[in-house]
Amino acid sequence: MKNKTGVQILIGSLLKENVEVAFGLSEGQALPIFDAIYDSKLNFILIRH
Repeated sequence: MKNKTGVQILIGSLLKENVEVAFGLSEGQALPIFDAIYDSKLNFILIRH
């Protein structure tokens, strides 16, 4: 059995709480989060200024 990463746990927790949409900024440190969101049912809205 493969251990889950922190990002997988985060996305799983959001989906368990019935979160459908998340908002955020794109930064290099967040790329693993974006990869996990892309592979999930969670919708992500990229905000910019």
